[in-house]
Amino acid sequence: MILYWIIFILFSVAAFSNWKKTVIMWASIRFLFNEGVCLKYTSPAISFVLAFDVLLILIYLVRKNKIKGLTSSAFEFKSIFIFYLISYLCSLVFSILPFNEALTGTIKYFISSFGVLFILQKALNNRSDITLFVQTCIIVVVCITGLGIYESIFKSNPIQEYIYYNTSPDLLAGKTYFIPAAERISGELQGRYGMVRAFSFFGIHIQFGLVCVYFLYLFTFLLVNKYNFIQRKQYICSIILLLIGVLISNSKTPIVGALCFCFSFFSLHQIVKIKYIAGITIIAILIFTYMPNYLNNFFALFDKKLASEGGGSDLDLRILQYKVGLSFFLDNPLFGNGIQSIEKALRGINSDIYGAESSWIKILGERGIIGLISYLSMFFTLYKLLVEKTSKQLALGFILCILAMDTATGENNIYDYGIILLVILRINYLKRVYLKKKMLTQANAIIKTNQLMSKIHNTNNLTSISYQKYE
Repeated sequence: MILYWIIFILFSVAAFSNWKKTVIMWASIRFLFNEGVCLKYTSPAISFVLAFDVLLILIYLVRKNKIKGLTSSAFEFKSIFIFYLISYLCSLVFSILPFNEALTGTIKYFISSFGVLFILQKALNNRSDITLFVQTCIIVVVCITGLGIYESIFKSNPIQEYIYYNTSPDLLAGKTYFIPAAERISGELQGRYGMVRAFSFFGIHIQFGLVCVYFLYLFTFLLVNKYNFIQRKQYICSIILLLIGVLISNSKTPIVGALCFCFSFFSLHQIVKIKYIAGITIIAILIFTYMPNYLNNFFALFDKKLASEGGGSDLDLRILQYKVGLSFFLDNPLFGNGIQSIEKALRGINSDIYGAESSWIKILGERGIIGLISYLSMFFTLYKLLVEKTSKQLALGFILCILAMDTATGENNIYDYGIILLVILRINYLKRVYLKKKMLTQANAIIKTNQLMSKIHNTNNLTSISYQKYE
């Protein structure tokens, strides 16, 4: 834990020295610290990420008038924040968990999601800010995918093992699900169908895959639109690494998300082009060659034997989970039973709900109808925002991607994909400003040219009249 404090102090020095750059870099660097990395493990536990998030927000509140280069635009997710706040407060009042526990969980959620998104939007102002963000993302992508590849090949994860062996397993319960191979009965890392489920830096393998999808979306957007914040070959290398990350997370949810977001960038007639078919064919051959059992993740949904072999859930179990979740929802249909109530209350009563593998199960059970309305309003707001400031195609693809992954696994933290949205929206804003200035400059140039031509024309007329008088 001393090492965590040393890193925290170094980061704090950077925050006080240059708050703006630190916020921009921290936006993606924070993915390198899972919930198992804490400055304080005993209740109330304080994770590294939460502690630094709070520090950055406090610095902004105290010194915002002295920090230069901040944006003054309204918070992009303001309406979503309001809907979610109402939902969480209602759920908090009727929570079946102890009030202090529910309140702490609510505060942590809003700080590490909307709070950090707010200060990131303030920090992202110009092209150099976007460039710094993208360059930092490149470093983070190399780190998370590199560790994931190492973990898949060597069946070991030195970062996660350090966290595990330097902390009591009891204190890590619920914070990270990684268990070293030496501590497992099988003597191997958690796997499925002969493949390791790579955790990389994350508390669970699924989050590793989902974050890879979000970064993949960003770099595909930058590549397709030919934004030169970094070199083209760096975009391509990052995309390749992220595709590998999606695969080695060994979960079907990221695959579904990656397929869905293609609708943001490619129409059907583009996808059937030879170069894309060739690319998909090569990927398929590599999967069948090096990961022959990978597609069992999908087949297991309809095959009880395969699902049992892989330790996952089939379609019947998913249906059963929905039934149990529905009965829990009916206990308090309007306001729900409080955040984390399914995880902490029902698992000891009915193991069939284990995983609660869908956003609809968790939201209805924990936040009720009010929570469901806030959740649906989020998608409506994001769609409207993206259509207004980008394009309908990008909006549909992005919403479909998030909705599909949430439905398959559970509601993801809005921060994870919110940072990608903020960057895309800021890029499009800067592009509009640039084009407007360019058009204004061209218009002024045309006006000046017309004025000059008019003067020349008038001068020629006067010369002609004078010559006629002389004649």
